[in-house]
Amino acid sequence: MRFSQIHSFYMVAKLGTYQAAAERLNASQPTISARILALEDRLQTKLFNRSGYRVALTPQGRAFLDYAERMLELQRAALHDLQCHEELSGTIRIGVVDPMISIWLADFLMTLERSHPRLGIELIVRASPLLQEDLLSQTIDAAFTLAPILHADATNIDFCDCPMALVAAPALALHGRRLGPGDLAGMNLLTSEKVTRPYESLRRLMKQHNVSAKLNPISALNSVILLTRKGLGIGHVPLAAVEDELARGDLVVLDITMALPELRFTMSYLDGPQKAQVETISAASMEFLKARAPAGNINLLF
Repeated sequence: MRFSQIHSFYMVAKLGTYQAAAERLNASQPTISARILALEDRLQTKLFNRSGYRVALTPQGRAFLDYAERMLELQRAALHDLQCHEELSGTIRIGVVDPMISIWLADFLMTLERSHPRLGIELIVRASPLLQEDLLSQTIDAAFTLAPILHADATNIDFCDCPMALVAAPALALHGRRLGPGDLAGMNLLTSEKVTRPYESLRRLMKQHNVSAKLNPISALNSVILLTRKGLGIGHVPLAAVEDELARGDLVVLDITMALPELRFTMSYLDGPQKAQVETISAASMEFLKARAPAGNINLLF
């Protein structure tokens, strides 16, 4: 009995098809089928009922799944204990929300690449609800989102809170005075796309204060910052994402009477064969954030 066979069985059981398991394990479908057949031969029992596109566990398969999970966890723990000082290797699929890339993740990945040149990172940039679906379907190994993933199998780590601000180009002459809700009426507010938490929190805030501002949803934070610098509207952004622009005087923070909700970044992952790698990356990212976080712009939660 080989761990490759056990791992293949585990992924087929979790994903429901041989094809999905093959894609997840970067193997061919015939290879996965051969591993399962060899495992069934070794155990002298049938693990799956194969009827149609999807497969279902037999009673013996359900019983063996518990053993498989424990064996893979034991393998993970052994590798972690024996190789905890070795460099990371293989491929990790990480899902992230767009603001995190601009704030700190891009710099962290550059540091991680230098420290672990044998590690490959596949980066998927999507909104939090879509990343939750990706993680639960195991098409990614970890997710950096704006909300915890409420699932029994998910581990969630709150990383940091990032204060939000309304910023503008100095040429708009909106700074140097305190702005109330009425001062924002009719303004073009550049913010994140509609399915995101920043957009929803800003929409609710404007509704609460009866502000008839125009919310302009944009999919990429860098685009929001660029358009704001050009004077095409007021940007609704995390302060940590515009530190350079503020230092150069390209943007200014507007003094408003309304309190903008902060962004909370959370890392989520599932138990599984990649858990040790993901936890190592999580610990490394925490160390990076400790060095990165300037006072007031990133509030650490660990």
